[in-house]
Amino acid sequence: MHGRAGSVYLLLMRGVHVGGVILSVGLIAGLLTVVGQGAHAASAVAGKPCKVAGQEATDAQGRTLVCKKNRKGRLVWTVKKGGGPSPTPPQAPYMWWGTWADGWKQVAPAPPCPKDLSTLFTRLPFDLDDVTGIVRPGHQGDSGYKPHSHIRYSESDADGRQVIYAPADGWLYTAARYREAFTPGNDQVILSFFTECGVMWGFDHLRDGQLSPAMAAAVANVPVRDMDTQGTNVTPVWVKAGDVLATAVGATNCEVGRPLCIPSGGPNYFVDFGVYDPRQLNEAALSDPSFLTGPNVGAYEGIAVCWIDLFPASKAAIEAKALGESDYC
Repeated sequence: MHGRAGSVYLLLMRGVHVGGVILSVGLIAGLLTVVGQGAHAASAVAGKPCKVAGQEATDAQGRTLVCKKNRKGRLVWTVKKGGGPSPTPPQAPYMWWGTWADGWKQVAPAPPCPKDLSTLFTRLPFDLDDVTGIVRPGHQGDSGYKPHSHIRYSESDADGRQVIYAPADGWLYTAARYREAFTPGNDQVILSFFTECGVMWGFDHLRDGQLSPAMAAAVANVPVRDMDTQGTNVTPVWVKAGDVLATAVGATNCEVGRPLCIPSGGPNYFVDFGVYDPRQLNEAALSDPSFLTGPNVGAYEGIAVCWIDLFPASKAAIEAKALGESDYC
């Protein structure tokens, strides 16, 4: 974990990535220190890259930022002197203690979640018309258990340029960038978020270089690792449901023999999406004592939810494209 000085809360993410499909598996280990004023403030300015010295903008916390050169000569957003008080940084409400015997524990105050979680998830995160198939969450795949879904697009899609939206309001808290396709321009990104009441959601296989300005700024200092999806804590960034997170997914081409690659060498357009509720075990774990043994040993299998149920207006259309069995749905 490369926790940045000035991070806000508690997550230490260890990634496990097999067969080109997720997943970042949370192994959350400790609290980090509070963000220093002005540290990577650009991440909070959605859609406004820092391009001209002296340019000003307002971030999500209402602070005035100014575009300045840093020590490396790069233009970055910095909190303007007298531009407003530093906000109290958010702390992730739940921590994973490392084993299912210990489980997820609440470690910070959080408002109660609504009884109906669909009231939190108000924007389907992808354009369903362009999707060719959705592998249901909660299934045993060729490369391990998958608590998330696998959303596929046609190989004839225009360079995999699919817009991915935030499905709910929440905080970006950790990210990973990794090189799996071994083709320039196809590095992959994982983004993980939590709602204010603690429900978590995230994506894998967003294409690096095709993130929104706000997300690109947030992950700018996250190292690109070779075949390693270990997450890095980032300065939390608030997003609203419907905000654009990325404009391309998967890979335009790849090196045959690598996990992400299909036999022809590409393209391979897809994105992984999962929703997780650490407040209690899901029904699959509660109804079967053996569920969290054997292949189901990660942090998310016992708290993943059937996100298809969170979008009732689109459920019939999603199910028409859904594939495979599910322990959650």
